[in-house]
Amino acid sequence: MRRTRLYVTLVALLLPVVVLAGCASNPATSADSHPAAQAVERVLQLRARHVTDPSAFAQYFAAASVATALAQSADTTAGAIPGWQLPYVSKATTSTAEVVVVWHTSTAAANWPAASIFTMRREVGGWVIVDASTSTMKAPEPLEGTDD
Repeated sequence: MRRTRLYVTLVALLLPVVVLAGCASNPATSADSHPAAQAVERVLQLRARHVTDPSAFAQYFAAASVATALAQSADTTAGAIPGWQLPYVSKATTSTAEVVVVWHTSTAAANWPAASIFTMRREVGGWVIVDASTSTMKAPEPLEGTDD
């Protein structure tokens, strides 16, 4: 009986600490785990694997023509992309986000921009890319405290 009471007391004391520790380190609040950043990461992975099926890209783009163009160029040397850092959100509202991709520098990608910024829109099926721009300057900082 004493042992059971001791265990119950320990669980009662430790449970709030464990819950709070889990909340404090919750990755859902970081800029790189935002659903828009995750969508861009999946597009980059498709490109890196040289996927040539437009339907694989379609769910990530507002314009089907962009998905088709990416798929068509995926198997060419010109379609190769350099390595990248984990995409992150730099600006967000409930329906839009800007996702930043910082590219790794290499001699093979000497003319590649320092970063790309993808403008995202939240739609019923998830986040889609509606526009993209490049930056040769310092990439925008990650947004603090994003959650979706």
